Amino acid sequence: MRGFLCLAFTILLVFGMFWVSPYRAMNQVETVETVRCERADIFNAVTMSGKTESASETKVYAPWAAWVEKLYVSQGMEVQKGDALALLQVTEDPEKLRQATGDAAEKMLRSLIQDAQDGSLETDSQDLLSRAAVSGMEDPSEPRQEEYILYAPCDGTVMDVFFAEGETVSPLLPCFTLADLSQMVVKAQVGEENLQLIKQGMTAEMTLTAFPDTRLTGKVQSVAPYAKAASLLDQSGGVSTDVIFSISNNVQDVKPGYTVSVKVKTESREDALLLPYTCVAQDEQNREYVMVVQEGRAQKMLVETGLEVGEQVEITAGLTGEEQVISMPSSLKAGQAVTEGEQAYGMG
Repeated sequence: MRGFLCLAFTILLVFGMFWVSPYRAMNQVETVETVRCERADIFNAVTMSGKTESASETKVYAPWAAWVEKLYVSQGMEVQKGDALALLQVTEDPEKLRQATGDAAEKMLRSLIQDAQDGSLETDSQDLLSRAAVSGMEDPSEPRQEEYILYAPCDGTVMDVFFAEGETVSPLLPCFTLADLSQMVVKAQVGEENLQLIKQGMTAEMTLTAFPDTRLTGKVQSVAPYAKAASLLDQSGGVSTDVIFSISNNVQDVKPGYTVSVKVKTESREDALLLPYTCVAQDEQNREYVMVVQEGRAQKMLVETGLEVGEQVEITAGLTGEEQVISMPSSLKAGQAVTEGEQAYGMG
């Protein structure tokens, strides 16, 4: 009897050891979902917002303080070089000169304050400051015409008229803005976290907010050599850099001031190998790996990853694209018996 009990105990012990042994665990078949790799042309992109503007603008200034006697043009008119813009009447009356200069200075101050609120002092603002600095250095003995005409210095469209008939003008502020609307660009802002990715010559796709079905293409024409805060008066905002984009399309219907969403392709891959994120895991050495099904067992394969596209990641090394890749590899051990359940093809 004692011998029988010993035999039974031994059998139970052996069976128990088998039940909890790694051998049994490795041979317990797990049903897994597998995924086939997908191949596609992919790219990485930086998206930014901006506005359309003329590639060439010209400010027209009066040479002296004067009264506007006659306007020959209005906003939106097309002019050619040499066309008359306005007839001005110069006054030598000291009181009227002080009034004209004071009005100009007040307008200039408002413009500079607005620029400070919007971001930073742009080229136009710096030009205003330069004109203010030299305005007091003019030779008062310089002969001045009592009446003179401002002419267009170039072909273009009248974008701005800064005064009305009967008002005063000053050399401190522009009288007109002329723009060549046949040459349009997009000025956008990129955050400093993506600035290093933007290079001159990169291609871009642009969408007009007002006309979402209109697609523009172009390239990075220039990147400003400095960054600016969202507002000089409020430094709590982010910092961005201006990027100018050329436009390759026919831009006959595109006018200045339209809001544009710009997508810049910073990297691209042809025929890239893609897998869902859920297929890639990391081991104790922080190496990336996937599990593939080989002869009914899960086998670990180290991989290298590249660009991220939506819910997929590029596999740059470690796979051929023919493997049956297990969707959730972290729950399995290398060599574990598996059987394939549902099979998918990428995420597309």
